[in-house]
Amino acid sequence: MFAFTASAGLITAIVFGLAPALEATGTDVSSVLKEAGTSVSGSRRKGRLRTALVVTQLVLAMVLLISTCLLVSTFRSIWAAPNGFDHRGILTFEVALDERRYPDSSAIRAFYDRALAALRPLAGQQPVAVAQDIPFAGRHSRISFRIEGRSYPDPQSLPATWINSAGPSYFETLKVPILDGRGIEFRDGPDAPRVAVVNQAFARQHFPRETAIGQRITLTRSRPATVEIVGVVGNIRSQADNGPPVPYVYFPFAQEPAAAARILIRSAGEPTALIKAAREVVAGVDPQQPIFNTKTMEDWVEESFAPYWILGRLAAGFGLLALTMTVIGVYGVVAFSVAQRTREFGIRAALGADRRRLMRMVSGQGLLLMLFAFVPGLLLSIAATMGLRSLLTEFGDVASATPVIGTVVAVLAAATLAATIIPARRAAAVDPVAAIRHE
Repeated sequence: MFAFTASAGLITAIVFGLAPALEATGTDVSSVLKEAGTSVSGSRRKGRLRTALVVTQLVLAMVLLISTCLLVSTFRSIWAAPNGFDHRGILTFEVALDERRYPDSSAIRAFYDRALAALRPLAGQQPVAVAQDIPFAGRHSRISFRIEGRSYPDPQSLPATWINSAGPSYFETLKVPILDGRGIEFRDGPDAPRVAVVNQAFARQHFPRETAIGQRITLTRSRPATVEIVGVVGNIRSQADNGPPVPYVYFPFAQEPAAAARILIRSAGEPTALIKAAREVVAGVDPQQPIFNTKTMEDWVEESFAPYWILGRLAAGFGLLALTMTVIGVYGVVAFSVAQRTREFGIRAALGADRRRLMRMVSGQGLLLMLFAFVPGLLLSIAATMGLRSLLTEFGDVASATPVIGTVVAVLAAATLAATIIPARRAAAVDPVAAIRHE
């Protein structure tokens, strides 16, 4: 990286130092003598290259700034989208039972029952729950199913859904609303009728004109299981992207126990203060069973969004750098032009031109550069935003490009105008006598 950066800097210095050097070696003596003391603006040919470079810089800055603002706005909308649950004040940790010591479902179920009973005093009046998966933890299972009473001629076209096993108080712990029916309860034990709770996305997709309560679905796995839907809950966002809600089916943990599961403890205070006590409680149930991945739900959410914020801040930094470099470029060209035209400004001042007129002349030069860059910059920005939007659609809703383009153009125009203020004030303050004697 260092070698590449050093090489790029060296090549840039050579290339952009070579242009004025070649220009100086090709100077025509007679034309210089004719220009000396007469023309105030210098050679037009020399000015065109400087203008072209600054216009190019403005175009590229516009494209980069618009792309950056669209990217950051999209990431902010992804972050601000509702999660469907309250992630504050929840401690989570993972337990992975040894299959040699817990060989069947009854042994697994017995361990988690004892562990939850021992952990409830830590939470006080707050709920404690167990689940195979939790939102934003990145471990989810998907399975195909059949709806009872419907025919599926092609087995390959069966609908699929994400599934999770959750214990009683799971939705209460996450503060997920129950929209219809009931949630998972203690009566949903291993010997009770097989039931399931679905989310709102599942109900709307598969039962748009009828209630999902009472419907029966069969999971197509090695040992098919038919369950009855007893409740509909709100949609829970399970990962950082902001795509449409996906269908989810929740089974009672007692009926679908998992050796590897996560325990959630809602706390009225700081949840991390419960880590030591929770570890001791689980050790009291089984001294050989450790807990790991002890994090708060806030940690899971923030870690999931970390790549978006890192990329967004990095892009914003480069956009700000581009804006700074553009302002410096515009200032340099306008300031150099003012220095070349010092004698002209002196003559104009001597003939009665006031300060405002001289400032408008110089400021207009900067705005003229912006106008030259506006059309190509706008076209390239539209093309860039179209490509960027196609890449960002998989993450959810993409911010509208129209207000972003308008804002960036206004900011860039204001920055360009600001870059001409110092040279314009210098031109307006020129002393006619000193300026005429300048050359």
